[in-house]
Amino acid sequence: LEAPRTATEKVDGDPFDSVRSQLVVRPVVFGGYALVLNKFPAFADHALLITAAAVPQARRLDRDDLDALHRCASAARGLGFYNSDATAGASQPHRHFQIVPGESFVGEGWSAALPPISRDIEALPRDPWRWSGRVPFQPVAQTLPRLAGVAHGVVLLPPRATFRVDFSTDGAFADALLRAYALLLHDLDLLNGESHNLLVGRGWLLVVARRAREANGVDVNALGFAGCLLARDAATFEALLAPGACGEVLRGVAVPASDIAVPASD
Repeated sequence: LEAPRTATEKVDGDPFDSVRSQLVVRPVVFGGYALVLNKFPAFADHALLITAAAVPQARRLDRDDLDALHRCASAARGLGFYNSDATAGASQPHRHFQIVPGESFVGEGWSAALPPISRDIEALPRDPWRWSGRVPFQPVAQTLPRLAGVAHGVVLLPPRATFRVDFSTDGAFADALLRAYALLLHDLDLLNGESHNLLVGRGWLLVVARRAREANGVDVNALGFAGCLLARDAATFEALLAPGACGEVLRGVAVPASDIAVPASD
């Protein structure tokens, strides 16, 4: 699955070339990334995880990317996400990921310190025997009733802190993440760089296949599939309050589930 990570020539006007010092949380994390506050936050403490090298946003993610994103999302007890390209909601061509702490969702009126979609994911059936550290992690793709009609898949992850590593089989937790991501890319026909969103929580990984950036006047990135749509104005906000309006927007920007043989939930 992994493509070699090589830096490309920097793009003129890349805003990540010179991030203002007051926005920098950590100049270096996990060796090849920087953690900075989002200049245009959707939530309090909304942060960006940026690659130090000028890696294209659309290039397929590798195990280091997945590991760094999951570590940040877990530490923040919140959500990590990735928009693969402009169609999926990305605003910059330099590779970056976004982190929203769990507490930031409470600040927006949500009743729990987790993204809204977490409750649906927690209701999925679990197979603990698949999480043994003595054999390679076997990801199982499931789907969410709330995202019916949307081409997507979610994999429940083993607990990171208690994952017993067997280097003859799994290698590291990052390999479990890579297996889960690879499975979903395969199942959703995304192995050739097609547009998609990746969302990561402490115990799960969700991928959504995309076909458009906006629908019904609403620009959608990965946050939309976490349960958070952003309205441009008061009229759009009121329109989204109508029954079924949010689901219609999500189905409008995602590849239809009927176009892909998505594995059904158990």
